[in-house]
Amino acid sequence: GKRAADAGRPSLFPDIDFCKDPGSICSNEKYPDLKWIAGMFRWITEIQSYDTAQFSYMQQLVAFVDGGLQDLSFIHQVSGIVEQGCHDPPCVEGAEMKGADRKAMFVKTLKL
Repeated sequence: GKRAADAGRPSLFPDIDFCKDPGSICSNEKYPDLKWIAGMFRWITEIQSYDTAQFSYMQQLVAFVDGGLQDLSFIHQVSGIVEQGCHDPPCVEGAEMKGADRKAMFVKTLKL
């Protein structure tokens, strides 16, 4: 971002000050790919690496694929990780989850 550019380091987004406007990740019209880059970074660093005594994303992914992509509880668990930070939602009292929408989109994508 801007801080890297100001310090003379390479920056893909030299005119975006993420510290002053973190919302620019989703709202910046000049760099529409920024939202997806940030999303992929989060997926790689937080979702794929999610591993607790009760749930390992990578182990559950392998089981889901080996099971023929049939056990859609996997999608519900991953939705919980994405939206609330745990695999067994609801994880936050009063938190809403769009898991049904995510599951429907996932199933639709599998059919493509």
